[in-house]
Amino acid sequence: DMKYYHLRSNYLLLHAIVSAHRDNTSILAGIVADPYAVYLRGNGKTSYALHVAAAWYKYYKNMDSRKAWWKALDSIVFSLDELKKRIDSAGRDEIIIADDIGRWFPPRQSYSDAEREIFKVLETFRLNAVALIWTAVTPRSVPTKILIHSDYMVYVSRVNDVSSKAELWRAITNKSKPWKDPKLVFIDEETFPTRYPDEIYEEYNKRRLERFKFSSCTTPQL
Repeated sequence: DMKYYHLRSNYLLLHAIVSAHRDNTSILAGIVADPYAVYLRGNGKTSYALHVAAAWYKYYKNMDSRKAWWKALDSIVFSLDELKKRIDSAGRDEIIIADDIGRWFPPRQSYSDAEREIFKVLETFRLNAVALIWTAVTPRSVPTKILIHSDYMVYVSRVNDVSSKAELWRAITNKSKPWKDPKLVFIDEETFPTRYPDEIYEEYNKRRLERFKFSSCTTPQL
């Protein structure tokens, strides 16, 4: 249905990206389930990331709606290797979405080769992209380095069958103890439609299943 191609120009996270671009810098933002949500999966985390990215390409890169949605879908990566390759090839005006990043790494307490690579990624993406948006079910599944360096956090919860709520929080680093998790300051909240174009949804699930190799990661588009 063409109505799902409609995009707003005023998503809260989009405002942050536009401001960063104007200041010739970049942002790292995480999207996770609201810890008070009844269900931690299927709340619209990836949907929100796609809406924001598609709106960026439509309103600030002058793409038509359909092309913007496909560009947003192509912004998604599903592994650390894909992320590194995408950062190397990204244009300065591009958004990168690291989908379900908690699946990429072992438990947060362990120290792995993959986590060592994270620091290199965080050092280079700000030179090559306007935003890196990661999604995860919970921050506890995400390496500490990513949390500490994230500029924004978005907490998502389902409102009803067709919409979800997104709360935007700004991360403030403790300058005297920069190794600790940053303090989060509430900015604002908004509702957004969880649905997006069926062809985008179907292709997203196809790509995701190819990467993760099991069907339980597919959630219905209500």
